[in-house]
Amino acid sequence: MLTEREQELKYWPVILLLPCRREYWINVLSTIFRSKVAIDILLNMDMHDKTYQKDLIRKLRGHSNKTIIRYLRMFVEEGILEEGIEKIKTGEKYVWVKWYRLTPIGKSVALLLKSIRGIEPEELKKIVLELLEIYAMSLARLCKYISLNPDELREVFSRTLEKYIR
Repeated sequence: MLTEREQELKYWPVILLLPCRREYWINVLSTIFRSKVAIDILLNMDMHDKTYQKDLIRKLRGHSNKTIIRYLRMFVEEGILEEGIEKIKTGEKYVWVKWYRLTPIGKSVALLLKSIRGIEPEELKKIVLELLEIYAMSLARLCKYISLNPDELREVFSRTLEKYIR
């Protein structure tokens, strides 16, 4: 139960998804917060769609291409981003372009870093619901593991919503 003081504080409502294995989440967090380049990359990722490598390099001109690409690779290895390539037509010829997309872990971290004022309300709703669903799935597994009745979670969630949404 929260104290009255804790209830008065305003918290940033972020669900930070991390891999289940502790050694992996230490890697994820250290990769993200290791440098300004890593944070700048996440701040410039589209929350729902692909972000093209060439666009990131153009936006992050203050950092070397090599450094940006190194961090993109690390983010893919740690499950923060997924990557792909596609063929697009430019003028008369086709070229292959590399893209990246935030994974659920990546979205939770990007939401932590970005100002919600820069995210459209409808887009923010989608993100929050997507992350909440993943979080609820993880909580359900935890309930099973520790033999916690899921009705207790429902009660806490319902009581809290009732109290603070009015």
